[in-house]
Amino acid sequence: MKKIDVGNLDSFQSPESRGWFLGQFIDPSSPFHSDAFEVKWSTHPLGDTKPRPEGGPTKTITFLVDGEFKVTFPESNETYTLSKPGDYVYFGEDILHTWESLKEGTRMLTIRWPSIPPPAKA
Repeated sequence: MKKIDVGNLDSFQSPESRGWFLGQFIDPSSPFHSDAFEVKWSTHPLGDTKPRPEGGPTKTITFLVDGEFKVTFPESNETYTLSKPGDYVYFGEDILHTWESLKEGTRMLTIRWPSIPPPAKA
C-alpha cells in the first residue's frame, strides 16, 4: 500500500531535531528514516553562527533557499557567501567548517551522506 505524507518542514525546527528531518536518527518506522543520507531544513536568525569548527565522515552540500549565509573553512582560510537562491557549497569528509547567517530568516537546505550515527562520547 502506498504511503502519502504531507506537512511543512518548519515543524522540524526544534532544539532536538535542529531541522534534520530525514536520516538514520529518525524512527525506523517513519518514512523519513534513511541510512543513505540526511536532509535538514533550517531557518536562521541574523547573526546565528556555528562558531566552533566541525567536520565529520560525511559529504555535505548546503543550498541557500532565501537570505544570505557565510560558510568558512578555517584550515584552507576560505570563505564563501551564499547570496542568491540556489547558491550552494559542497565539502567532503572531515572538512572543518563554521557558518554564519548574514540576514534575518535565512533558509537553508542541507544534505549529508551517508547517514551515520555520531561517534560515541567517551
